[in-house]
Amino acid sequence: MISEDPSDPFLFYALALEYEKEGEGKKCKEILLEVREKFPEYDGVSYKLGQIFESEGDIEEALDEYDRGKRIAENGGNQKALREFSEAILRLEE
Repeated sequence: MISEDPSDPFLFYALALEYEKEGEGKKCKEILLEVREKFPEYDGVSYKLGQIFESEGDIEEALDEYDRGKRIAENGGNQKALREFSEAILRLEE
C-alpha cells in the first residue's frame, strides 16, 4: 500500500505499529522518526513517539514530543488530539 501511495503518513504510521506488535520496537521508533521528518504536520506520530520516549524513561523528550503534537493539533483544529496531548503533558508534569 505504501508503494501505491507514499504520500500518506498514516500508512507509514500503521507500518510502525505493526513492527511494534512484532516486538520490533527499535524499527517502530525509526519509522516514526522518519514519518515525523517527512510529514511534519502529522500529529499522530507525536503521540506514539511520546509514549515510546516515556517507556524509555526519557520524560523530557516525551514532553517535547507531546508539546510538538499539541501545537500541530492546535494549528489543525484537531480538538480530540489537542485534549490527548494536553492530558499526557499534565500527567507527566505532576
